[in-house]
Formats: sequence, structure tokens, C-alpha cells
Amino acid sequence: MNLRDDEATTDYRLGWRWLAPLRSGDRVLLEGFSRDEEGFLKRMLACHDATVGFPQAEVLLAMDPEPPEEGGEYPGLQGCCILGEGPRVRKWMRWAGGRFPRCSLYALLPPGRPRVVVPLGTPRHVRLALSLHRPGRRLARWLTVMLGGLAAVGVTRPLQRRLLLVAGDRGREPMGSDLFRGAGTAEGNEYVLYLGTPDDNRKTVVLVLSDGESAIEKHGATPKAVAALENEAAVLGLLKQTPVAARVPVLLGHRVEDGRAALRQTYRRRRWILPSSMRREVVRFLVDLARVEPANRLLSRVLEEGEVREGIRWCREHGLGEPVILRLEGMGRQGRQLAGHRCHGDFAPWNSIWTRQGLLVFDWEASRPWEPALADAFYYSVAPALHVPGRRRAPGRVRRAAWAFARQVAAGSGMEPDVVPFYWALWLLARLGERPDDLYQMLMRELERSWNESVA
Repeated sequence: MNLRDDEATTDYRLGWRWLAPLRSGDRVLLEGFSRDEEGFLKRMLACHDATVGFPQAEVLLAMDPEPPEEGGEYPGLQGCCILGEGPRVRKWMRWAGGRFPRCSLYALLPPGRPRVVVPLGTPRHVRLALSLHRPGRRLARWLTVMLGGLAAVGVTRPLQRRLLLVAGDRGREPMGSDLFRGAGTAEGNEYVLYLGTPDDNRKTVVLVLSDGESAIEKHGATPKAVAALENEAAVLGLLKQTPVAARVPVLLGHRVEDGRAALRQTYRRRRWILPSSMRREVVRFLVDLARVEPANRLLSRVLEEGEVREGIRWCREHGLGEPVILRLEGMGRQGRQLAGHRCHGDFAPWNSIWTRQGLLVFDWEASRPWEPALADAFYYSVAPALHVPGRRRAPGRVRRAAWAFARQVAAGSGMEPDVVPFYWALWLLARLGERPDDLYQMLMRELERSWNESVA
């Protein structure tokens, strides 16, 4: 069922429902939800008979319900999916353990605003799940490492502040796995959920843990998310014939049905690597990516199109960057050419990992067939200062770091290092056209001050 853009927050808050053990035609009893949440769930469960206050249901879907009395209620129940505070859900677990052959307990992290749903069945599953959680703050990262260490010796109670119980009869699989039923989804698999962000591009990312090869699935239901997954599927298919093929996931499947989309790809486990070594590998990757669909374009044309044009308009409306714009327009009139190629489009450090097979770069949803050279290099360097709380630095320092990194990529790609400020100016204009973040504005002001010295 396709989501409306205004339902993204509710979809995020109830994203754990992916694990509900539902079959088509089930009668679903909803308990503990607000009126808006009930309306949302009834629409999402269109193939089921979802109702409130109906005792003859096959499946119970509940938020913070009171545990049943001794002896039990819900006589015809064949499964349940219950979210709540740790002590309450553990009581439900004891009740469900005597009724259903399959019971699984999951922790939601962080408890107040969950991003990851962690299966607590085995220490291995806990550690794999925690590897998907990459918080920006250093303290949060260290806490995640500590929780993984405790889980390795069987201690999971610190994770159990907010829990999800999924229980049911044999043969009942998660409702969210229906698009890939029979394609690696089998009874006995376990799942880790990454719930994404509450916006109109929200997707549920699922790590499927099986006895064989594990896989990553991405599920989306908003128009923007469906389009992003379709683009990623097409890009992964294209990249398997390029110099970066060994460093991107292999596409295992792609489905679009009833306004929803799902993508399935290979999974590799993260390995530790020295930051300096990782940086060298990333430079090599970006150099090879510059060989994918390379093409030159006239600067004058690029200044009149897309986000660069919007960035120029925004800057002039706000009295920003005029010397930079005039210099670029002058170069355009002189017939200046731009180098460009296929870009990742969201190449932040958290979208690449080191694995036993080497570098892996994922999340190709925003990839474009052409972008001016060095765009991915600039974003890779700037993204932590842009998105990670506490990582913002003086714009001059951010700019110098970005230029130093881009010069390494430029040198490997056969470009002259002195073109870096020119491509930086274009990249900033495009980012201001897409999202005029304060950091981008400060970087443009800093560029104005340093332009004559840096470009002359």
C-alpha cells in the first residue's frame, strides 16, 4: 500500500510492524494505538481484517498493553507483535512462551527514538545488528561497542529498556517479507531492522540472517522511496560491468507491487581498518568511479541547469557569492569545459565500509549518470561536519580538509590540482540550490574571501 508523504512520521514510529507474523486474510486485533495510528494501520493492513475490540482475532498487534492475567486471554490467537517497556514485554514473553512454538524478543535502540530493531536470540545476532547502528557522536559509538561486548558474553539486559515481542505458530513469517517470499526468505530466518528517518524518503532496511548467505533488503512505500529504490536497482545493474563492480553490492532482486518497492542485495560484514588506510581505499575508489560514463560538458550549459542554476538564484536573492558567480559566468562565456562522470550522490563516510573482500560502497539511491568531477570527494569530506552533532568546525578548516582530499582524487584521475577551487565553487552552488544549510552558506562566504588568493 502506497504511503502519503504526510504519513512518513507515523510510518517511522510504527516501522517495527514489518516483523508482525501476519498472513493474508488474518483478523488483526489492534490495542494501545492512538486514533491516527489505528487509521494508519488499518490502511496499511488492507489485505487483513484489522479492527479494535474484536476478541476472535488470529493476530494481536499492540503497543504498551497490560500483560494478560494468569490463564490467558485471546483464545483463538495464532500470533502477536507487542511493543512496550522492558519489564512489561518480558511478562508477555513468559505468557507467549507457553502458547506459541516460535517466540522472538527484540530490543529497540535508542529506546526513545529507535533506529535499529535488534534480535536478542543469540550473541552473534546482537553483534551483527549493532554493526548496522553507526551513531554520529563518539560517545554513542563507544556505548554501542560496549553493548556489543556485553552481548558477546550473553549480557543483553542493558539493551532491554524498550522491547518488541514477536510470537506465532510455525509457518508464520514477517508481513514485510511478502515481496521476497521464496527468494531467500524462509522459516527460521532472523531479521535486523534499520528504521531510517521520519521523512518522505523513509525506508526500512532489513538484514536477513540465515543459515546460508545473509542479504540486505530495502523496503519503501512513499513515492520518493519507491523511485529511489528503482534508481538504485538500475544503478547496481549498470555498475556490475564497470571498474568499481567488486566494491558495490550485487543486486539479488527488485520488486515493485501495490505502490511498494523492495530491493535485495548482497551483504558483507564490516571489518576494522586504520582510518588512514580506509582513506587511501576511498581515494582509489573515487578515481575508478571517475572512469564510469565520463563526459565533458560546457560550463555555460551547467550554469543554466538544475541545482547549480537554483543555487545561483538563491545566492543572488540573499546577497551571497556574487564574486564567485561572476567569475564562473565569465569562464563559461570563454567556452570552459567541465569534466564529469557517474556519481554516487550521497557518498558520506557512513555509506562505505571495509570488509574481508575489501571496500564496499552502498546506498546508490541518489546516484546520477553525470555530475561535475570531485562532487563525491567534496561531500565525503564535508558530510561529517554537516550531519554529525558536535563535528562542525570553522569553515576555513572544513574547506582546507575538503580541498586536500579532493586534490588526491584529482591527481589520481589525471586532473590538475589547481582546478579543485573551481569545482568546489560549482559544488557549493549546487548544494545551496538543493539545501541552503548554514554550513554551505559559511563555506560560500569563506570562498568569497579566499577566491582571489586561491584561484588567481
